[in-house]
Amino acid sequence: MNPTRHGATHAVAELAGATKEYAPGVGITQADLRVHSRSIHALIGLNGAGKTTLMRVLLGMTYLQAGHVRVLGHTNPRSGNAVWAGVGHLVDHPLAYPELTVATCLDIAARLRGLPSRNRAHAVEAAIEEFGLTPYRSVRVGRLSQGNRQRLGLAIALHHHPQFVVLDEPTNALDPGGMITLRQVLSQRAEAGAGILVSPPG
Repeated sequence: MNPTRHGATHAVAELAGATKEYAPGVGITQADLRVHSRSIHALIGLNGAGKTTLMRVLLGMTYLQAGHVRVLGHTNPRSGNAVWAGVGHLVDHPLAYPELTVATCLDIAARLRGLPSRNRAHAVEAAIEEFGLTPYRSVRVGRLSQGNRQRLGLAIALHHHPQFVVLDEPTNALDPGGMITLRQVLSQRAEAGAGILVSPPG
């Protein structure tokens, strides 16, 4: 874990004694982690070390066998909890609908995050511009290159300016320009107060 901090911080997510094993030696055992606001934390480990499992536990995608997780002040939050409106993530693959356009997918994501109608159009357009998707705003996701689908997945994860961000190998398929954009965006989000957990490519 390698936090880069900018001023006063507080914990936006914590694991304590976290255990989730799928088989002996597979998963995480007695893991402790604290992600601070205004920080970018890099989660480093070999393939199969449990990085994605740890992230899925933090996101409520899978539940612990022992220990506890705390996200934005809520202990062991379940699906449907309002806490998730303050979380952004990209784990496994971009969450977008191949038959819909880039702009429509972002609009749906904004609705799901509870953004007020008066703010949605601005959030969508800002995310499209921020991640260099302007030429593709009316293109169906299924017709995008893998790199542009990754850009869209990152835009969906970050368009609502979440307080806690989880990104699993976010540079996958990105070209050098996309990597520079991602670094700039994450630095800006951290400076604005977000706590960010990133797993670099293995």
